[in-house]
Amino acid sequence: MLLVTKIDRCSRNTLEFLKLQERLHKKGVRFISLDLPYSNDMAVNQLISTNLAAIATFENERRKDLQRQGIEAVKKKKKYTGRKSVSLT
Repeated sequence: MLLVTKIDRCSRNTLEFLKLQERLHKKGVRFISLDLPYSNDMAVNQLISTNLAAIATFENERRKDLQRQGIEAVKKKKKYTGRKSVSLT
């Protein structure tokens, strides 16, 4: 059994999630996410988890787009300083 707290924490996008789900299924590993309602019907579980993975991917891409737009707006005003460097010492 693989237990995760949130479905969007186990993969970066929907395709990676589907690949993970398939590998787990082939090995007979049950996937349980605490943020999903659980059903004994595996088809229902797969449908819900796949849809939530797709929504998480959408939200992630939307956030990246908004971040890029914000950076471009600041660059046009010539006030963009970039990311602060991190010292490892």
